[in-house]
Amino acid sequence: MKKHFLILFLSLSILVSAQNNTIITVIDKISKEPVQFAHVLLTPGNSGEKLFATTDSNGRASFYAKGNYLLNVSFLGYKTYTDTIEGGSNINVMLKPESFKIDDVVVTGQAMPVKADKSIYNIKVLDLKREEGKAAPDLYHMLNTESNIRLQQDMRVGGKMTMQGLTGDYVKILVDGVPVTGRMDGNIDITQINMNDVDHIEIVEGPLSVIYGSGALAGTINIITKEMKQDGMNVYASTYTESVGIISGDASVMYKKGRNSFGISGMGYNFNGWDDSDTLYRSQAWNPKTKFNTSGYYSYNVNNMKLKATANFFNENMLNRGEPFGDRNQNAFDFNYITRRLSVETRGSHFIKDKYNVDVLLAYNYYLRLNKTTFLDFDNNTSTLTKTDSTRFDQITSRMIYSSAANKKLSYSTGFDIFWEAYSGDRVMGGRQDIGDYAGFATLNYKPLPAFEIQPGIRLMYNTMYSAPVVYSFNILHNARHKWQNRFSFSRGFKSPDLKQLYLDLAISTVTILGNPDLDAEDSYNLNINSTYNIDKDKFLYSFSAKGFYNKINNKIELVTINNDNMRWTYVNINEVRSAGYGLDFSFKNYPHYSFTLSWTRTGLWNSFNNIEDSPDKYTWYSDITSTFNYSFRKPGIDLSLNYKFNGKSPQYILIDDRAALYERDKYNMMDFSASKRLLKNKFKVMAGVKNIFNVTDVKQTLDGNDYISVRGSDLIAYGRSWFLKITYSL
Repeated sequence: MKKHFLILFLSLSILVSAQNNTIITVIDKISKEPVQFAHVLLTPGNSGEKLFATTDSNGRASFYAKGNYLLNVSFLGYKTYTDTIEGGSNINVMLKPESFKIDDVVVTGQAMPVKADKSIYNIKVLDLKREEGKAAPDLYHMLNTESNIRLQQDMRVGGKMTMQGLTGDYVKILVDGVPVTGRMDGNIDITQINMNDVDHIEIVEGPLSVIYGSGALAGTINIITKEMKQDGMNVYASTYTESVGIISGDASVMYKKGRNSFGISGMGYNFNGWDDSDTLYRSQAWNPKTKFNTSGYYSYNVNNMKLKATANFFNENMLNRGEPFGDRNQNAFDFNYITRRLSVETRGSHFIKDKYNVDVLLAYNYYLRLNKTTFLDFDNNTSTLTKTDSTRFDQITSRMIYSSAANKKLSYSTGFDIFWEAYSGDRVMGGRQDIGDYAGFATLNYKPLPAFEIQPGIRLMYNTMYSAPVVYSFNILHNARHKWQNRFSFSRGFKSPDLKQLYLDLAISTVTILGNPDLDAEDSYNLNINSTYNIDKDKFLYSFSAKGFYNKINNKIELVTINNDNMRWTYVNINEVRSAGYGLDFSFKNYPHYSFTLSWTRTGLWNSFNNIEDSPDKYTWYSDITSTFNYSFRKPGIDLSLNYKFNGKSPQYILIDDRAALYERDKYNMMDFSASKRLLKNKFKVMAGVKNIFNVTDVKQTLDGNDYISVRGSDLIAYGRSWFLKITYSL
């Protein structure tokens, strides 16, 4: 009798439990596919405990719930769903996608993370998942088809860029808000910034000098690394090969449970070198290169506080093979350029009552450049290290920001910024030099009307070498209508000479480049305007935007010859530069099948050289056109991607032999195409494609109409047309 009673009791318990089990299934309203990692919140009608879960790979979240609840379902990229439900029922929730990319959460220049459409800055987000069709291994290839950005390869200093017509030394490059150190000829080698552990990239055109200080004049590029957001484990691996002799692979593991989260990743890369000529020369237009990168992070979250520590190590070895010499060509010199980077970072943030936030950052960056010269004896098959010189940078960055959003109309942020950098090595005057920049800054956000926001900002600096001016900015965000936004910014910038411009002591063969400790700091004035209008109709969206910009830089530093001796160069303040431009952007999207973008930018450069009679004092103009097309076949899991960029003929006046000469680079077109197929429930993806369809290798340069190879760099653009294959695995 007891046995039968026990069986009956268990059966009733299971039945009651099943009746109280609530299953929420979240589905994309357009594609009809399950939405993974959606946030599901059940709030009881009485004062009971709230229930929270994230959906699994089938879009489901399960609760033991009894009674009436308020259901709230949200996920990045979708409109929030709210309804009243009764426990014990199975409910399908159809989430409607947000058509526009305004749902991207950005952190660049912000006191705390905000959605892109709420930011007072015009921030473009390159999400690596959306940009996967580029198959970009590094930042250089990721930016290769971006509007208003131009790239060039230099075999000495790597990948260089310009933004808004200004060179890379006016672009602040950050990784998780920390400046990247180790500039060569004023530029960060952006081929050394790998994409293996990157989540997305935030691009701000125009100055952020109040927030980030010296050098953030033409724009800021902030690379945001990956971090596990929900409980569970993520395993990722990929392999990549390209027909020009590139093979690479990377892998990562991330895990989160409760308050703790960690991740590790690694990358290896080998390039055999490439040349478009069939010769017996040992040297190649593109030098062989190997590199590897490893990184890791640990994060601890409790209540409204987050602590995070990260570390990253990078190593690259580039080989420049010299040509044989001797009566029987029995000898040669090889040159190895070795780069090592180490970054260690700790940061913490604390939210107080959802109205106040404190964010603290402390980071150390180390950069080492080794140049090794080896003598080869082919007769005896021996190699002898004949010369080694090194360049080292040590950088410490610390920042604290306190922000308050006490009411809907008024908020503010204030903080301090500490930046210290040391430069040492065999090519440094005196062997070692350092510079420090210590600043306090504040911004005030005021909304006199719901659709109108203004933000003045100020930065007070103490520089250990220069008398820094007061840097200020003024930004306006106007939501004219629900989907029409206008942004305006005006600011003053400041840039102290970098340590290489001050203290470089370089002698290569017969060429000598010397720093100038008597350089003056540069200052600038900057203006940016952007207007965007969006039209959203169910599956379709249209976006139109117009932009304009103006930059003026005083006391610009230029590399010039000493006493008209083309073998001896130094840096002087001799130029005033202005860049101005305007452009139009258009995008169209049919969710979830295809998207199309088209951008056009017209940029003008103006130079005025001091004490030069033929100083041009006029603008020279060039145009850029970019376009992307993506198409997704949802059921077979096939995605197509086409990226195109036209780089117009770019004229610029430069100083040669105490005269202003017109330097021009010819126009060229770049186009890439890729196709990918998802396999085995999206765990595997196979991608193949062709890069540089128009087979661009180098671009003709002229000086006053004559063929010219600049002493400051080569005219290399790309290594010709190539085919690639990429296989990824994700769990």
